[in-house]
Amino acid sequence: MKSERQNLKRRQANKVEALVARFAKLALNLVFLLQCLGCQREGAVICAGCVGGLKRLERPYCDRCFQPNSGHICAVCLEHPLAVDTFWAPVLFEGPIREAVHRLKYRAQRAAAQLGQLMAESTAGSVASVDVAAPVPLHSSRLQRRRYNQSLL
Repeated sequence: MKSERQNLKRRQANKVEALVARFAKLALNLVFLLQCLGCQREGAVICAGCVGGLKRLERPYCDRCFQPNSGHICAVCLEHPLAVDTFWAPVLFEGPIREAVHRLKYRAQRAAAQLGQLMAESTAGSVASVDVAAPVPLHSSRLQRRRYNQSLL
């Protein structure tokens, strides 16, 4: 009976500690202004000036995975066919884009979800035919660690 009470108190203390940590992270995000990951200006995760300077994905690239290559379908996609017809990316995954995605995924900086808006704006007139745009499923163990699914933001 005594050990059950101790376990209950320990679990409650852990819940309170986790709640305080989440509140502290939220408070810090509200207090400190966003800074552009490209130029450090305040106001956005990636400012309009830096968005304009991002390297756009240009041919030649693989028609399935969009990795830069000699064109058409790359050797990796030929050897290991994808379960989908294609992926699409508006820019190369480097620089401030890479940093923003990593902050969103691994540091719980949800302000980086602004990338979804950037992608939506970039697709206008760029994607010929889209049947479905869907978030990528997140394994339950990663969801438990991160406490949210960044692709749903």
